[in-house]
Amino acid sequence: MYKKKLLLLIVRIIFLVLLVNFSSLVLSCVNPLGFGDKGGLIMVTGKVQAGVESDCWILISNAGKSYELYGERSSEIKKEGVKVKVVGKILTNTVSFCMQGTPLEVISYQKLD
Repeated sequence: MYKKKLLLLIVRIIFLVLLVNFSSLVLSCVNPLGFGDKGGLIMVTGKVQAGVESDCWILISNAGKSYELYGERSSEIKKEGVKVKVVGKILTNTVSFCMQGTPLEVISYQKLD
C-alpha cells in the first residue's frame, strides 16, 4: 500500500514537471522574438532627426514617440530626414548622454521612400 502511494506521488510530480516545461515551451513559441515585451524587441517606423546634443540621433515614430538610436547598425541611418522601419531592443539599463527619447539599440532596419 505504501509503495503504491509513493509511486502515485512520483507519477504526479513527473506529470507536473512535464506540464510546466511544456507550458513554457508553448509560451515561448507564441512570441519567439519577444516583440512588445518589456525590454524585448520592438518595431518602430518613423523619421530620423538630429538631437539637441552633437552626435545624438533621434527616431521620431509615426505615433510621435522619440527613440535615441544606439548600436553599430544605427550609424548607417544617422542622417537627417531618413524614413526607416527599425527593429530594435529597448535598452533599460543605459545612461543617456543625449537624454532625448527612449534608448533603442538598432538590430535591423529598412529604409523607406
